[in-house]
Amino acid sequence: MAKKRRSSTRRRTLRAVLGRSARLAPAELIRFSQTLALGKFAQDLLPLLKSSLRADFVILLIVERASGYPRLCFTDLPRKDGFRKMLETTEVMAPFRLSRRKPVTIVDSGWLEKNLGERSRRARTPASLLVGLIPTARRSVAMALVGRKSRPFKTQDRVHLAGLLEPLRRPFDNVLLMEAYRELVIKDDQTESYNRRYFESFLDEELNRSLRYRSPLSLIFMDVDNLKEINTRYGHAMGSRALRELSRRVIAVIRRIDKIFRYGGDEFCIVLPQTGWQGAYEVAQRTRGAISRTPFLVSDTGGRSLTASFGISSFPFHADSKEELINLADQAMYKMKDAGKNSIQVAEAQKRGEPAGG
Repeated sequence: MAKKRRSSTRRRTLRAVLGRSARLAPAELIRFSQTLALGKFAQDLLPLLKSSLRADFVILLIVERASGYPRLCFTDLPRKDGFRKMLETTEVMAPFRLSRRKPVTIVDSGWLEKNLGERSRRARTPASLLVGLIPTARRSVAMALVGRKSRPFKTQDRVHLAGLLEPLRRPFDNVLLMEAYRELVIKDDQTESYNRRYFESFLDEELNRSLRYRSPLSLIFMDVDNLKEINTRYGHAMGSRALRELSRRVIAVIRRIDKIFRYGGDEFCIVLPQTGWQGAYEVAQRTRGAISRTPFLVSDTGGRSLTASFGISSFPFHADSKEELINLADQAMYKMKDAGKNSIQVAEAQKRGEPAGG
């Protein structure tokens, strides 16, 4: 008899949770359906999940289905949090099997340690996690991780999370579609870097942010030294393939908040927010090594070597304006290119300190 009462109570609890989710979803669905910016979508979703499930934190990862690695992360955890950093750099999709019928699963800390290994233990995995997956029509998957540091999640929490996430699958598809269109507008059509038009607006935004928070910003101008040899011998199509490979190598050695732009021809720019010229110099060294260390177009030509010349300027150390920042980095690059190529030159200091070269 007691068992029947417990079963009846559990069913009433689940119905109540489902009812609460159903009542909540239509009103929220209108708001999410009208949101076409991914950042705004995440900004609205995170507090909704956190308050509804009485969670200590929420992480929303946008994961590439093919690679399994996150490409975007939205969360209320600080940037230096070990668990967040572990998830941002781990192939998180591998342990999960996607299902359109059951997109939500409960994961505890022991399960994460088993599947993500030693990194999970070092990152102080929370005691209990709800991991909600939203498979989409795009090439990405939304992964909502709702965590508690002490109290465990229960079955009704899983049902509640499913009720919150299920109605958002179509709006999320629309958001990712708009993001894909935006990428077409701001990406260079021959490489995997961003285009000149987006460089102008992005640099304006980052300079304004640097002024507001009194943080440095650095700019690296990079010119490929010997691309003309590939164009002359193998044609411009092969030269474009070499530039595409080059931009991939650069992306692999810069941070997620940094961006590489094709400024024109075989000239690129790297914008480094929250970075002084010393940090930019280290990035340029890594980039120079990534380009010169391994031959390009190995399968097509047997391997061709490329190098690059770099010029660096920093705001506000070297420059007070966008125009000055660009001109100083450009001048430093051409100074090094004329002096011998395949090296790095920091702009002459306009304020204080000494420039560096190498």
